[in-house]
Amino acid sequence: MHNIILSMKRVRFALLHSAVILILASSLAGCSLKYQSDALAEQNVPQLRLENAVYKKYADNKKNIELKSSVFEQYKGINRSYAKDVEFIIFDSAMQPKSTGKTAIISADTKDQIYTLYDGIEFNDTTQNINIKGDSLKWNGNTEQLVSAKGREITIVKDNLKITGKDFSASAVSNTFLFSSSVKGSQINVSKSGGEDEEITFSGDSMRGSVSSSSDSSKESFTVLSGNAVVKTSTMEIRADSIELTGDDFNIIKARGNISGPNTESELEFKAQTLEYDREQKIVTLTGDVERKDLKK
Repeated sequence: MHNIILSMKRVRFALLHSAVILILASSLAGCSLKYQSDALAEQNVPQLRLENAVYKKYADNKKNIELKSSVFEQYKGINRSYAKDVEFIIFDSAMQPKSTGKTAIISADTKDQIYTLYDGIEFNDTTQNINIKGDSLKWNGNTEQLVSAKGREITIVKDNLKITGKDFSASAVSNTFLFSSSVKGSQINVSKSGGEDEEITFSGDSMRGSVSSSSDSSKESFTVLSGNAVVKTSTMEIRADSIELTGDDFNIIKARGNISGPNTESELEFKAQTLEYDREQKIVTLTGDVERKDLKK
């Protein structure tokens, strides 16, 4: 697997989806849609209203975007745009669909570069094999940050990895991401030797990470679960204050603080303050107030 979900190098989550929101917003900039009330009367009456509209954008005589909406509206005196029941397709250079998506409503503040998608959000990228679902996402073009609404879940599926969490944010500037509330997920590692596939599950009160960028590969990627962190493999369950996952297919697991759990393969229960587990080499290192209990007895 790739270093957990949001590798902006491989998964390219923040950049990719920020771009999608920006594309949607820019495509609506010429025909704003307003579903909120304003103080000025002229702002409450649409200057332009289009129903069952289809928007197509071309570059070098090739279609690269097609967007459909049940309603488009434009208002005088504001820079905000709205569309309802939006579906879109993004095409590659050969004009083959590479990304599709939909959302119930999109709002675009073209002056402040704030773009928000509401309800029934779904995005699929066939080239990266990414699927994202959520209820609210906001992109700030000035700060290059993507955030979900407070308390709202977002689910990301990439290949054999699935993550569901709340209070998501990502920065395209620093290549960092955060689920500041509860998060859980699973990763299925396909056996390279023809044996059984292994599923790893994980959860925590929050999750943060950073990924290396193509411009600076010296910065190592990392993913950290914090608060009631739990990682389960086929042979071991690890509970700790924090757990870091690194390497291909989460091969390296590092845990710190109040570590406990069973090793079902060796039939031992363990406690420690730090743990490092190399899943490929099957080597576990425990340090700090280590306790082991034989479960066979």
